[in-house]
Amino acid sequence: MIALFDNDTAAEAAIASLAHIDLPANLIIRQLPAIDVARSYPTLGPSGMTRMDVNGLAGSIELYLGTDVLRDEGGNLKPV
Repeated sequence: MIALFDNDTAAEAAIASLAHIDLPANLIIRQLPAIDVARSYPTLGPSGMTRMDVNGLAGSIELYLGTDVLRDEGGNLKPV
């Protein structure tokens, strides 16, 4: 079995919390890898809209489905 985690900060914390647990030998813990589209992705935060590398910060499974899924009706990437 594979436990696959997002490429974000919550996943990092969850994986770290498993370090002290004796997991079954047939369970593999993995995290989604860094991807190019996430290296300069639109984000909406307290300081407004900006582009940043969201690998390891906000890399949810949706980012891995392809840019056609990530774009709005105008062709712009939907911010995280």
